[in-house]
Amino acid sequence: MPNKLIKSRTAMNATCAACPSRHLCLPSKFMDKSQIATLDRIIQKMMIVHKNDHLYYSHETTKTIYAVYKGSCKEYWIDGNGNECVTNFYFPGDLVGLESVSDNKHMLSVVGLEYSELCVIPLDDLCKLMQESEAILKRFINITGYKMRNDRSVKMGVTAEERICDFLLNIIYRMLERNISLDNIPLFMSQLDISNYLGISHETVNRMFKNLQRLQVLKIENKKMTVIDLAALEKLGRLDYSLDKDQKKQSFIAS
Repeated sequence: MPNKLIKSRTAMNATCAACPSRHLCLPSKFMDKSQIATLDRIIQKMMIVHKNDHLYYSHETTKTIYAVYKGSCKEYWIDGNGNECVTNFYFPGDLVGLESVSDNKHMLSVVGLEYSELCVIPLDDLCKLMQESEAILKRFINITGYKMRNDRSVKMGVTAEERICDFLLNIIYRMLERNISLDNIPLFMSQLDISNYLGISHETVNRMFKNLQRLQVLKIENKKMTVIDLAALEKLGRLDYSLDKDQKKQSFIAS
C-alpha cells in the first residue's frame, strides 16, 4: 500500500462549508458564504496518510500546507545523534506545515498517528487570496498566533507532573473544541511520544498516568481517555483554567 494517496475533495465529498472542524481552520464563522466558497475553489485535493506513514519529511521542498480533515499526526525532527524530537501533535482543523511558508521547504517531518485525511492548500493561491481578502489574511494570522500560544503554554510547567497534567489538559480542551466528550478523548500518541515531546522520562510519564488513574482523576484504555475529575486535574497543572466548561471550550478557538 502506498504511504500516501492524493484524491480530489469532490470525490471525497469534502468541502470547507461541510467540515465539522471549519471553526478551527481557515473558514472562520465570521466569513460569508462567498469567502468560504473561494477557499473551496483553491483547495481541490485531499492527501490520505495511513498510520506510521509520512505526510512529508524535513527538508523536502513544497508549495503547499495542509489542514487536517480527519485523523491525527505527529510532527518531529531528528537531532545530530539520530534521536527523534517530537515537536507537535495535529488534530482536525489544525494547519500543518506552517514552518514551510517562508522558504517553501519543510524543516520538520510529519507522520500519521492513525488513518488521516488532510486538505492540500496551495501556498501561492492562498497568498493571493490573502492579498485580496482581509478576512482570510486576518484568519491566517490569528491561527498562526493561536498555534504559537498553544505550543508555548503546554511546556510551562516547572515540575514533570505539572507538564504532564498541562499536556493532558491541552489535549482535553482541544478535543472539546472538536465536540468530543470527556469520556471519549482520543490519545493516539504513545507515552514515549509524550515523554519525548515534554522532555521528561518515559518512566515518569508512565508513573504519572498510573497515579492519575489510581486517584480516579482519569482512565486511559485502548488509546482513549475518560476524564473523571477535571477539577482535580486542573489543580495538579500549572496553567490557569479557571473558566466554566463552555468558556474553556471557546477560549481555545481562534476567532
